[in-house]
Amino acid sequence: MSSTHAARRHQRPCSEQLDQDIALSVAVNLSARSLSEPDLVDRVRRALRRHGVPGELLTLELTEGSVIEERVRNGTVLADLHALGLRLSMDDFGTGYSSLSLLRQLPLDELKIDKSFVLGMSTSQNESFIARSIVELAHNLGMRVVAEGVEDEVTRDLLTHMGCDKVQGFLVSRPLPEDRLEGWLLARTGVRTAAPGAVHRRLFVRT
Repeated sequence: MSSTHAARRHQRPCSEQLDQDIALSVAVNLSARSLSEPDLVDRVRRALRRHGVPGELLTLELTEGSVIEERVRNGTVLADLHALGLRLSMDDFGTGYSSLSLLRQLPLDELKIDKSFVLGMSTSQNESFIARSIVELAHNLGMRVVAEGVEDEVTRDLLTHMGCDKVQGFLVSRPLPEDRLEGWLLARTGVRTAAPGAVHRRLFVRT
């Protein structure tokens, strides 16, 4: 499935929530091949406009391998996507070959700690140290941090103490089909009052 087809599929529940003045953000994985498509930016722009979804509610997740490719690093595609108002996230961080200088140069908003480090945090000081180092690095570069593969409350509490911004994993929910998503949202999330000047209220997971 192409990146824009995936974006359209995820934007349906997103746009439906917007009809209720609730901002529900979605994330879409973007392959290295998609980043090389010459009309990618235009197609993403058209998809956002078609569904009436503001760019800030769409996050594109990139792999480390895709952003270190010379044509991506030296091109404008990431800056052009970022200019649409959407967020760029580096997925599975820590397993590739990103340099600190590259992280500083790219218009990234978020790093996702690879689950291979997160799964062993509660029993391994080394894994916990790596996770803490990634959190501190990302924050020092002005990025948010998401931890992948969180399956228990001990790990969640460790990440919270480190200042990790968000968690993702079976502790929150297993993957759900679209027809079960609404029920999960109603049962497990709340809605915060819109911030001053904001148009939509935002969802949050109750803890």
